[in-house]
This record gives sequence, structure tokens and C-alpha cells, in this order.
Amino acid sequence: MLVKLILLIVCFLIAGAMPSLSGGETAIFGTPIFCLLLGFLAAWSIWCCFRGNRHKSFRGWCFIACHCGVGLLLLGAGIGALKSEKTQFAAYIGSAPANELPGPGETSFKLDFSLAITDFKVDFYPPTYDLYEPPSTMGDDYVHVKSFKPDLDGQFNIPLINDDSELKDSNGNWKAQLILPDGKLLHRATQTPKYFEATARIVKKDGTEYEQAFWVNRPLCVDGWRFYLMSYDTQHRSYVALSARRDPGRTLVILGIWLVVIGTSLLCFVGHGKRVSEES
Repeated sequence: MLVKLILLIVCFLIAGAMPSLSGGETAIFGTPIFCLLLGFLAAWSIWCCFRGNRHKSFRGWCFIACHCGVGLLLLGAGIGALKSEKTQFAAYIGSAPANELPGPGETSFKLDFSLAITDFKVDFYPPTYDLYEPPSTMGDDYVHVKSFKPDLDGQFNIPLINDDSELKDSNGNWKAQLILPDGKLLHRATQTPKYFEATARIVKKDGTEYEQAFWVNRPLCVDGWRFYLMSYDTQHRSYVALSARRDPGRTLVILGIWLVVIGTSLLCFVGHGKRVSEES
């Protein structure tokens, strides 16, 4: 019976992982029966920890850590699936602090604090410049001749230009266009962002406030909410796109992962040491 239940859970995992033309392949993970099966698997994993006399040896404690880690991981994932809140929205730079986030559809999420984006900055890789010849007759388009990419040091080697400073304006930004002495045109291609960050202003209920910068892969964490910087307004830089998530089961998932990693590593070490001692 136990083997059949485990096989059933595996079948559910495979069914959820298979692609679907309708894009709803993950819907199976939210069904009550799947949550019930995961709960059973978590309880069974923890129950296995305390069978027999495993707690009387160091290897047994490593075994218990692995199984408890799996149980906590599944429990945290289940709590996150049922209780988590997530949304994506555009936060306009310089707007007043707000204590409400727009949710899916007409819903919204109330916050225990107020949040506003006060500043945003972006840094680009050196651009590629396209060289164009002027049209031979009136009304024709410029003819593309060649593209110039920067070298590993970010420097250009463009004829008729003595220094890369000619490609920059007074503020140090790369010029969009430059007319060369022979009449040819250098046009800047779309730049690729290298780094961008936003600065958020957080106002707590008691009136205390502070500012904190966050960027890609370093979210802003406030009272259980995590704000991820996804993108920004590439035309006017008037807003940033944020992804917000509150997952009450995240701590259990992280704890479970660490227990599995540490317990598995110690099991491998203990097993290796035992074999070495037997061979000697």
C-alpha cells in the first residue's frame, strides 16, 4: 500500500511537469488530493526518522536530519502554495508612499507599511555603433557599411575618430549619432543594460522611515514581503516593474533544504569513514 501511494505521488509530479498546450500544466499542484498526498509523504518521512534505534548513533541522527528536512521542505512548500501572496505591478518613481499593492484582476493586498520608489539608475555596456554612408541621390536611405563593437577594454577603433571621447556628450553619455568629417554617419545601436537598481522609501506604521537600495538578484525584504526588481521603463525611465511575494512557508523550505544538504553530506562522510576503517 505504501509503495502504491508513493508511486501515485510520483505520477502526479510527472503529470504536472509535462507541457500542456493550454498552459495549465501546473494546475495539478493546487488540487486538494495532491496537497493531501504531499502531506502524507511529509508525515511518513518524519515518522521514518523515529523507527527503531536510529537516534542512538551519529549516522542515525544524520538519517533523521535528512528525513526531517524533506518533511519540513514539503510542509513549507504546502504552506506557500496555500497561503502565499504574489503580484506584479509598475511603481512610478517619485510617487507618494502607498500601503496597498495591486493584485490580479481587481484585487489588492494591504501592507503593514508604506512603500515608494524614490530613485532609479541604470548602467549600460558600451554600445555598438553602425556606420552608414550618405545616400547617393536625394530621397534614398543611408547605406549600412559596417558595425563597430568595443574591445574587451570597452574601447573603440573607429577611423576618423581620434578618441572615444568624441562619441560622448558633455554628461559622459554615449551619443546617439555622430557625423564624421567625410559625411558618413555613426549611429548608436540599442544598448544592453549592465546593472540597474532602485531606491525604495519605507514608512512603518509607527512613523519611522528609511531608504534602501535593491537591484536584480537582491530583493528588498520588508515585513515578510520580498520585492524583486524585474525591469524598467526603457523610454522615459518613469517607472520600474516590481514582482512582490509574501511566502509564509519560505523559512521552513530553507530550513528543510539545509537539513537535507547537511544530513546527506554527513551520511556520505560517515559511510566513507566506516569503509576506510573496515579496509584497514
